[in-house]
Amino acid sequence: MGSPQTTGRQPAAEVSLLAGAPLPEPGPANLAEALHQAARRRSDPAICHIDGSGNESWSSYGELLDEASRVLGGVRRAGVRPGERVLLRLGRERELLAAFWACVLGGFVPVPVASQGGPGPLEAAWHTLHRPWIITDTVTGTLLPGPAEGPRAHWIGPVDALGGGPAGPADTAPTPGAGHDVAVLVLTAGSTGAPKAVMLSHENVLSRSAGTILANGVGERCVTLNWMPLDHVSGLVMFHVRDVVAAATQIHADKEWVLADPLRWLDVMDRHRVNIAWAANSAFDLVSSRVEAEPGRRWDLSCVAYVMNGGAPVKARTIRRFVANLAPYGLAATVIRPGWGMSETSSGVVDHRLDARLLDEDARYVPVGVPHPGVAVRVVDEDDRVLPTGSLGHLQVSGPTVSRGYAGAEELTRHAFTADGWFRTGDMAFVEDGALTVTGSVDDLIRQGGLLCHGHEIELLVGELDGIAASSVVACTVEGGGLAVFCALADGTDTGAAVRRVRAAVGARFGLAVDHVVPLDPADIPRTPTGKPKRARLRALLRGVRTDMQLIHHHHALDATTTADAVRELADRQEIVDALHRFALGRDLKDPALFRSAFTPDAEFDFRPVGVRIGLEFPPMHGVDTIAAHVLAPDVDLDTSHTVTNCRVRHDGDEAGLTALVEAQHLPGADHSRHLLLKNVYDVDLVRDDRRWLMRRVRVANLWFTGDPQVILGR
Repeated sequence: MGSPQTTGRQPAAEVSLLAGAPLPEPGPANLAEALHQAARRRSDPAICHIDGSGNESWSSYGELLDEASRVLGGVRRAGVRPGERVLLRLGRERELLAAFWACVLGGFVPVPVASQGGPGPLEAAWHTLHRPWIITDTVTGTLLPGPAEGPRAHWIGPVDALGGGPAGPADTAPTPGAGHDVAVLVLTAGSTGAPKAVMLSHENVLSRSAGTILANGVGERCVTLNWMPLDHVSGLVMFHVRDVVAAATQIHADKEWVLADPLRWLDVMDRHRVNIAWAANSAFDLVSSRVEAEPGRRWDLSCVAYVMNGGAPVKARTIRRFVANLAPYGLAATVIRPGWGMSETSSGVVDHRLDARLLDEDARYVPVGVPHPGVAVRVVDEDDRVLPTGSLGHLQVSGPTVSRGYAGAEELTRHAFTADGWFRTGDMAFVEDGALTVTGSVDDLIRQGGLLCHGHEIELLVGELDGIAASSVVACTVEGGGLAVFCALADGTDTGAAVRRVRAAVGARFGLAVDHVVPLDPADIPRTPTGKPKRARLRALLRGVRTDMQLIHHHHALDATTTADAVRELADRQEIVDALHRFALGRDLKDPALFRSAFTPDAEFDFRPVGVRIGLEFPPMHGVDTIAAHVLAPDVDLDTSHTVTNCRVRHDGDEAGLTALVEAQHLPGADHSRHLLLKNVYDVDLVRDDRRWLMRRVRVANLWFTGDPQVILGR
């Protein structure tokens, strides 16, 4: 398919408007009824969680209902009332589902929060949503700020305590909402903007589930595979809730476990005879590269009927390559279905059925298809007038799957809808040959004079150049209107030559001038859970580099003299500080692997100055094994929380120094009425280990303390 027309008019009858088939009544009146129906329809194990070690645990819909009913009782006893919001930050996905459905059963409004990283996102959501209740694990709960009206005062406990264990009493008197009542708030920042809380009602979620079940033949006999976190709309609504409504068998694999070896995705498909799956464009490329490197595997993928390709721009070359690589294993050429959706539409609502063998490998865009039953889309101009087919314009959507707006953001909600009730998606698109093609977001659009293209088009081009790491490229406009290309260079690549190749290729293909080429490590490119780059963060990074470089001659903020060097140095500084954070979080989570990842094998840890200050004696520790054995001693029942602040980095090649303040709170595990609170100064020497930094020597001194020093010994 070629580029859309931007000029010329067509007959009025050929307008850019597509409507799905009529949507029958979704069936269940609310989500709670959908779970009850699934439990009645199936008693066998139908929900599988694959954890970060590859271990599988199975449960039935009845067991999920029972677990949720027990948690519901605990939430009610904590004083939560119907309609009130509850933040859910839970790393164990089975616990997350129990808490989510407990909220649904009780008529509370669950708000899933990403479980990666520290409690910062949880605190930000708490303030944004005006002090909701919180369900999270014990370690995270104790890390929350603790004033009388702060987040910790609204923490009602971990899931196991609320549910009372396997023998806890079940609350069998649900009071769920229905229809237009808000069923869940979805936090989304996308790739460009600030976090927003999307309100999804029971009608929204059930209509979306019913539509995709009809459009894609999802049923009780289907086996589905998802590896998006269940705190994301794609994992929770697009897969889990849809499969509850369909009473399908659903498998949820840990995302990092899959990404550590993308062929595990195919292993699970083969082992469990998966029919329906999902992946973003970048994941298809990862799998293809691994299959090409390891031929001769023994999969039977003839069971796969439908793999949605969404969450990021779809590339014809990627689809053709994936299907060609997996055809010898029985994968049909028609299983990949590009699609489109967003949090505000309750996830994917447009699908396209195609034969990958017929795609033009050099096609600029791939259609995403036709709307699900009940959904309509249109493409309009700047004044919301529907355009002729083939014309590039703004994509709008309507139907029962569309959210009514954003919680606590009336002005944002008002601007999101047209006068006649259509939702402004922020994407550019065109309609041609009866199918919708989404070219990219408005914020991704790059204009220079009369020329325009999307950043993802530049990213595809640059990613194919010699010396550029595939799937590492991000292109966007930056402050002042210039074009920046962020990318990772392959080992041994000459930076100057790579910069020249990037500028020449973009100029030749699109006629655009590249103002900045910024080499970055792939790990330093921020992305959304679906793999889309967070361009706003990269713009801020480049703006920060410029500011720091302006200070070089006066304040020596950085040693770098070029943008690329400054970005690398900033990334190093972030990794240097991260080593201390890994130590602190590893101690708080009692996670030996995370804790040990902060140290060199021969590290030294000197806590003696603190001992002198608090009247105890601590010998110096040598070697990471000794340090871990003492600090994480299994016979010392101690809950801790560490807060790292005021970091100062000294950086010289492959060695670095770090000074920081660390506030450490210690509580006996069995008696939180006693404590020891330390304000310490950490003086750390570090060495580079490939992309990360490791602590080689740590010396800790104390500024002040309160409480009982014997607590630190577990007494």
